[in-house]
Amino acid sequence: MALWSRKNSDAPGRFKSPKISPEELFNVAKRYIVQETVLPLKRVAKVLGIGLLGALVFGLGAIIALVGVLRVLQTETGHAFDGDWSFAPYLLTAIVGALVVGLVAAVFTSSLRVPTDHATVAIDE
Repeated sequence: MALWSRKNSDAPGRFKSPKISPEELFNVAKRYIVQETVLPLKRVAKVLGIGLLGALVFGLGAIIALVGVLRVLQTETGHAFDGDWSFAPYLLTAIVGALVVGLVAAVFTSSLRVPTDHATVAIDE
């Protein structure tokens, strides 16, 4: 019973909260804020930078490929697109470009969708 008495509560070796100076508290809070905000933002910025660079390279490659399609249609089709049909290679190239953009948009939006079978979660109480 002596262990629970009030007399032994002030015994030496008992845990007491340490005194923290305002400067130390400020430094701890500053490190915590940097750890929880700045570092994750740097990671997000790095991922976004890599994504934007990839999109730029893909776009440049698509433009070069479309110019190649246009030149093939203009030079390798003989006289099929001469005269009044000179607009056709440009129209066909625009259609191919629109199809590529639509395909990329479809792939991108399908990766953002939440599967319907996992959308609802039952909670047992």
